[in-house]
Amino acid sequence: MAGKWNHPVGVFDADAGRLLLYLNGRLSATKAYTGTDWNAVGPVQFGRRLYQGAYGEYADGPLSDVRLYPTALPPADAAAPGGNATLTQLD
Repeated sequence: MAGKWNHPVGVFDADAGRLLLYLNGRLSATKAYTGTDWNAVGPVQFGRRLYQGAYGEYADGPLSDVRLYPTALPPADAAAPGGNATLTQLD
């Protein structure tokens, strides 16, 4: 939503093979993921994409308060409208 801060949370549910997107505390979209698993090693980058060895599609806006978790967030935590997520499940 343009002109205001938003709180997006992306979750990959490996067991269900689904990608989930929460926006401002509400489940906004789901999509089946049928691709191959990826190995997320190396530095994390926000605000641009790497495709075929070239960076592009730069974000046009500020990013703030980015958090990464070593596990998928349970639905209740992913739907939290902000603040610190309380991890209730770790595998």
